[in-house]
Amino acid sequence: TYERRKQKGRREAMLANLPVETVEYRLSEEEQVCPQCGGPMHEMRVETREELRVIPAQVKLVRHELQVYACRNCQRNEERTPIVT
Repeated sequence: TYERRKQKGRREAMLANLPVETVEYRLSEEEQVCPQCGGPMHEMRVETREELRVIPAQVKLVRHELQVYACRNCQRNEERTPIVT
């Protein structure tokens, strides 16, 4: 019996030519305050997820970027650092 080989890497090649819409989720300056100690929060990393949105006769890649914040004061004092997304 013959088994068809699985094609590799086609998704990345297909997505490379699509227009990208980036949606950013950020906290306001007032929200970037540690709820535990009241210190300022800093941006720790960006979590990215992608989804395909198919619109009749139009396809585009939507990239969601969620900013993740942590408190430097709590990190320095080795307290349990709240992470805010």
